[in-house]
Amino acid sequence: MLLLDSSNLSVYEVADEILSHRTTPPPSIAYEHFESTARSHFCSLFLAAQFPAFRVGAETLVFVQLTGDCGWAWASRIRVRNLDELPIPEAYLGEEFLFLWPVPMAINAYINFKEKARRLGNDESSQETFVNAIKAHPPSLAFVPRDLDKNSAIGPLKRVGARDMTVSQRLFVASLTPHSSTFSIRSSADKWAVALRDKDQSQLRNFLHKKDPAAPCDVDTRPKGPAAGTRARARARLPHGCAPFDLPDDVVERALSIHIAQNMDSAEDMKVAVTHARLVCRQFRSTATAAMKRMLLVVTNAASSLLGTDPGEPREVQAVVHAAGITLRQALMFSPARWDYYLRLRRRLEARDAAALHLIPRDYAVARRCALFWGISSV
Repeated sequence: MLLLDSSNLSVYEVADEILSHRTTPPPSIAYEHFESTARSHFCSLFLAAQFPAFRVGAETLVFVQLTGDCGWAWASRIRVRNLDELPIPEAYLGEEFLFLWPVPMAINAYINFKEKARRLGNDESSQETFVNAIKAHPPSLAFVPRDLDKNSAIGPLKRVGARDMTVSQRLFVASLTPHSSTFSIRSSADKWAVALRDKDQSQLRNFLHKKDPAAPCDVDTRPKGPAAGTRARARARLPHGCAPFDLPDDVVERALSIHIAQNMDSAEDMKVAVTHARLVCRQFRSTATAAMKRMLLVVTNAASSLLGTDPGEPREVQAVVHAAGITLRQALMFSPARWDYYLRLRRRLEARDAAALHLIPRDYAVARRCALFWGISSV
């Protein structure tokens, strides 16, 4: 079996001797359901416990024995149906991976299972084996499912690289979203941080005005949005005709790459940025096209590498695909020359995301996008 570290998508091989589980395969879920869940805030929690889609049962729950008689860690398996969504012959994927439960969730489930068994008594004889397994494997209070490289609570773990995985295993891992915390992160619709900042700025302005009535009221010197820097540069330009625009193509492409990276939060913003750049002049048209083709080449090469003999690490591929605002399945669907098709795929995904909850926000920093797509180390 393979153990997945959800914080960084690292994969480890774990010995079967320390696992206690049923050999019955877990119930399967549709790939569409898996794909949307894998991009949510609670991805690792949902995939671990199968809530609320299925009841946790003997088919999904696995007990991992900790060293030094420290008890057990709880984990679960899932099984994803592949109906030609991915270019692999396997009908199912993911069932060999273990998702560790957070300790508080395992303890809560353990207490609930025992309480339910006590109330039902012998009314559910079919669940007797499962209830006995729960009672025999209480979750450890001290186990922390993080930093598996340094965590010796689980027996000897062997790190598994991309070359040692099958194609279906690579695609499964690269479809997930890493989580630095087992708790849900703040939703992008939650504006309490912005309100707190505005209130702090207002109090500071009032304080400075009382100290010096002649002081300016607005002390917030930060830019008011991505367009603020563009407007400032436009005001600083020389009047028309004072200096010829004779920059080489590589410099113009670098500038346009940074401009595209600044407008990648949505497909519509990206389309407007690229379209306006291509209408400036012939040089801008060719360099903007080259910048987009270079970006899409990085995305498609990263995704398609998982199908070949020289694969990239799934977590690195996931970072590239996620920064591009698409899913791994979409990254395998287009060619670098079809940037218009890429935008259509993004629009389709954004329309689907608008009706979903708890999705990971696409708040990649501009410097991160520039480094991933165009090799620009600083902006």
